[in-house]
Amino acid sequence: RTEGRLLKIRKMQGWTSPLLKIRFELTDEELLIYRPDGQKFLTFIETENKAAEAQKRAEMLEAKLRELGVDVNNLA
Repeated sequence: RTEGRLLKIRKMQGWTSPLLKIRFELTDEELLIYRPDGQKFLTFIETENKAAEAQKRAEMLEAKLRELGVDVNNLA
């Protein structure tokens, strides 16, 4: 944005937002977006997969605690 107008980004490959400090990389298949610290933002699918893995792990830990006689509904 310059003087209240949006300007077209001519070369998106490797472009970094001056305001947000996020970097864009365009491949043949997708647009990758990197945080200011250099780590890639996760895609929606990657985020969903991580959430599912975390849920599965929590359920396994809860089952193990029950095996050990811990009341998982009364943890403080």
